[in-house]
Amino acid sequence: MDDEEMVIAPAGWFDDPTGLELNRWWNGTEWTEHTSPRPAALVGAGSVAAGPAGSGSAAVGPAGSGSFGAGSLAPALRPRAPEIEPLPHDVTHTYVPFGEHRSWQGHVAPVATAPIRWNTPGAIAVGFTPWVGLIASVGLVALALLGSGAWWWWFVGAALLPLLWSIAFAARDRNKLEGWGYEARPSLAWLLLGPLAYLIARTVRVHQRVRRGSLPLWLFIINSVLISALVVGVGAGLGASLAARGTAAIEQRTESELGSQGYDYSVACPASLAIFAVGSTFDCVASDATGTVGTVTVKITGPNGTFAYRFMPSPSAGA
Repeated sequence: MDDEEMVIAPAGWFDDPTGLELNRWWNGTEWTEHTSPRPAALVGAGSVAAGPAGSGSAAVGPAGSGSFGAGSLAPALRPRAPEIEPLPHDVTHTYVPFGEHRSWQGHVAPVATAPIRWNTPGAIAVGFTPWVGLIASVGLVALALLGSGAWWWWFVGAALLPLLWSIAFAARDRNKLEGWGYEARPSLAWLLLGPLAYLIARTVRVHQRVRRGSLPLWLFIINSVLISALVVGVGAGLGASLAARGTAAIEQRTESELGSQGYDYSVACPASLAIFAVGSTFDCVASDATGTVGTVTVKITGPNGTFAYRFMPSPSAGA
């Protein structure tokens, strides 16, 4: 072939070099993206046509696949296809035309699918943080009643319990969401504003992907409302009970002191929450067997129920 003149195949339709049942257009330099249906009657696949003896010239296809006589191009010439690099098995692809000495593959990114789960155990646990806060509050009250300074670390632990609870389970929630395919997840920094802020941010992130995932937020809101109602109800009942017990103690002490002065009076005081406020005053009624004989004005002087009183006889009683 050293003495032969190399001739590139001219532009024309040839069998698709990738093996497809199509004809592909060779533009004289490289394969193009243009294809056409292959005729029903296929021309023989002879890719080499000998030229006149001693012509000293030969023509080759795009990749030098064979030779043919100069000036007499065989219409059935099949230029050799360049080698195609194999694709990885796990990559989806579509065909893209290729040229000499290289191959083209158009890689199509996998279609992103929405996660099929959204409510994690961690997020549900964060939704119950109000109950943890209630338990911590009850513990703080109990520790305060003990009045022991040696228990200060229990105060700190009880005060931090809701925050530690929400941080631990919010972290688990984020890890679970990552495993389920959520690229955007709420930051733990939202917990600086409280569990409610974190759950709001979480609901927004999850709802952007699956249009669901608000259950933990609603759990937090419902639990907060229930606990608020419970605290108000228990507080009112406990306050009324303590007020009744406090005024009963004031009645007994006032009757005893009046009796020591020679007065056989019965004292009746209203069950008022004023007994818990230092400096507050309220009136009690003093009576004997004949009826009302005077008024006992009580003033709370100390935080432990200490009080002072003044008895004022009724004008009609003549005392």
